[in-house]
Amino acid sequence: MRSPPASKSLPSASPRRLTLRIGLPTAFVSMVLVTAVVLCGLLMSRMHEIMRADIRERIRDVVSMAAYMMDGDLHRQIKGRQDEDTPAFKDLKHRVQMVKQRVPDLRFAYTIKRNERNELFYWIDAETDPGEGSHVGDPVTTTTPTMFKAFEDPSRIWVDEAFYTDEWGQWLSGYAPVFASDGTLECMQVVDISAVKIADSERAALLVLASSATVITLIVAILGVLLSTRIVRPLSLLEHSMSQVRELNLDDGVQVNSRFREIVQMRETLQAMKSGLRSFAKYVPTALVRELIRNGEEATLGGRRAELTIFFSDIEGFTTLAEASSAEALAADLAEYFALITGTILESGGTVDKYIGDAVMAFWGAPSPVEDHPVRAVSVALQVRDRLAAMNARRVREGRAPLNTRIGLATGEVVVGNFGYEARLNYTVMGDVANLASRLEGLNKYVGTTILMSQGTANRVGDAVLSRRAGTIAVKGKNEAIDVLEPLALASEATPEQAAEIAAWNVAVEAFGGREFTGALPVFEAWSARHPDDKLAGRMVEICAEYIAEPPGEGWSATVVMQSK
Repeated sequence: MRSPPASKSLPSASPRRLTLRIGLPTAFVSMVLVTAVVLCGLLMSRMHEIMRADIRERIRDVVSMAAYMMDGDLHRQIKGRQDEDTPAFKDLKHRVQMVKQRVPDLRFAYTIKRNERNELFYWIDAETDPGEGSHVGDPVTTTTPTMFKAFEDPSRIWVDEAFYTDEWGQWLSGYAPVFASDGTLECMQVVDISAVKIADSERAALLVLASSATVITLIVAILGVLLSTRIVRPLSLLEHSMSQVRELNLDDGVQVNSRFREIVQMRETLQAMKSGLRSFAKYVPTALVRELIRNGEEATLGGRRAELTIFFSDIEGFTTLAEASSAEALAADLAEYFALITGTILESGGTVDKYIGDAVMAFWGAPSPVEDHPVRAVSVALQVRDRLAAMNARRVREGRAPLNTRIGLATGEVVVGNFGYEARLNYTVMGDVANLASRLEGLNKYVGTTILMSQGTANRVGDAVLSRRAGTIAVKGKNEAIDVLEPLALASEATPEQAAEIAAWNVAVEAFGGREFTGALPVFEAWSARHPDDKLAGRMVEICAEYIAEPPGEGWSATVVMQSK
């Protein structure tokens, strides 16, 4: 992790704050919500009491009607289950069934009797389903205090004060006495209403309240948004325009109008600042400055050491192309080429350092640290190779010359920062690694490859990239030879056949360096047969054949010493 330069000013962490555009309507909505919740709670509580009282009154009316329809003398004739087929039983059952049919919310209707031991028994049940109905004399398994009170005081109609629960669910029940003609209590008429029915009624009422509260809240929210918009819109537009300036987006697309003098003055000051920055951006790479601003780095003279991956590219045969093209056509070709290269680099988070004629220099790992910068650089190089191939195919179809490029990649420690003098700075890199990347780009012409990377880059990408060894070369200006490799594909995108082919090539190169030319030659020949346009494979076949015919003398080395760049 790199440490920031002394000139860098790191902004202190600040708490997250709401904007006026959000905060003002939020305050309105919050007040309305709190008020609505409190009112709904109070109204719901009161409505709950009223509805429960209404339900209990309805139960009282229903059970009273059912008791009125019941015949106590006829009921007395039913002595036990053996009487369930008698006309009297069927008549009584029909009567309670009529009550149930007339009251849709009614779940159960039945009569119960009490014996001398104060035990309760079902007698006439409106249910016809054997799984839910009871028989004459079945004991009542679930009793309530109100049920016994009804028998103790049969002078009135009783209704449960609260729900009770049994194996059939939750219920609210009513009890009405049924007397015989002699005035004695024969039985108690009972009706049950399910708590689900009552809850549905209460839920419907709550839904009405909630809907009303929602409508009111939406109306107030809309009014709050409209009001806040009239208040904060000019400030929001200014804030947006200033944030665009921070990203060096300097288009005058936002018009800020206001009746407040201070806001008008801020608008005029901002326009003047944009005008100055537009002029400044013509001399400084906008993307680079935007990255520096985003990372809080001030453009002051100085640098720091960091491990980066450097990218150099150059168009093959550019001089010939330039001589054969008009100035306008050449400018259009370079614009198309630079757009492809630059766009691919920026997509991966790379920094385009400069354009040197037709060459492009870029790097990864600064100004923002990137842990996988070697993999990103190699990935970009492979993408550029493939995208240029597609672009060149189109150019050839259009009758235009292809723009073939060569790329060099090197990874290592360099000095990166602002170089120049006080009046003019250039954010760039310096060091042997940058020079090595440039040398590797040019070395492609000798080796016969499109992309070459240093051993340092290969070590950092590891198994993430499949690459073949292109030899050991001492570039001009360096006494120490280096291994150079050609990246061919990302490991995640390569086929097993391609991986095996590359592995066999690298073993053959190792054998070649150990003077085992006879063993290496078949591998190079097989590669050349599969890739007839591969110049490196063809050259290795020729060299192996020469050394087999006339072995090199003692002290021979596979290292190639370059005498030119």
